[in-house]
Amino acid sequence: MTLQCDRCTYVREQPQTTFTVETAFGRKANALQPLFSVELLVLTKQQHTISAGPFSRMDKALGGALTAAMDREDFGGALGEHLLVEVHVPDQPLKRVLIVGMGNPGEGIRPNFCGMYRLAIDVANQLGFKNLGIPVWPGRLTADFMNIKGMLAVLHCRAAERLRSTAEPTLKEIKVFCTAQARRHVEQGLAVDHQLCVVCRDPRICS
Repeated sequence: MTLQCDRCTYVREQPQTTFTVETAFGRKANALQPLFSVELLVLTKQQHTISAGPFSRMDKALGGALTAAMDREDFGGALGEHLLVEVHVPDQPLKRVLIVGMGNPGEGIRPNFCGMYRLAIDVANQLGFKNLGIPVWPGRLTADFMNIKGMLAVLHCRAAERLRSTAEPTLKEIKVFCTAQARRHVEQGLAVDHQLCVVCRDPRICS
């Protein structure tokens, strides 16, 4: 596909990475089970906030491995701070959980999410993993659905950029986990198949 604008002309390849949307976070005992179906799971944490809700349920399902690692490394959630936790889930593909600090509430702007996606995709490729998972936690207000669509459009764009920029990418699939209510908005965001920035400024949240 060739896209043109007044200032430049560029060719953008369609990403070969497959996007899959799976429903999770119900009230059933196995509601978090879909999150164990990837080799690398990406979780975010804001600074100065207490891990609660789905994060706590996920930590409990993993035997407290997440909070233990965060306490051991004094992980606070500052922007760009990240922690790779090795986990073992019997009969499931999940091998690592990448916890990424997103800074103080209000710092979660589009370039920071773009940088977080860059980090996650690069870590997956460095580990030789074929898939990674990104949860869209429940509890968002209906007004936030537009933000969900925007953030998933950023994910699609970033995945295409890393595919072109990585020498030998191993990542083949990105799974997005969400509630049934958010699914349509997630799919609309992932359906945005054009480069969002005229010139990619390659935002990063860590060196």
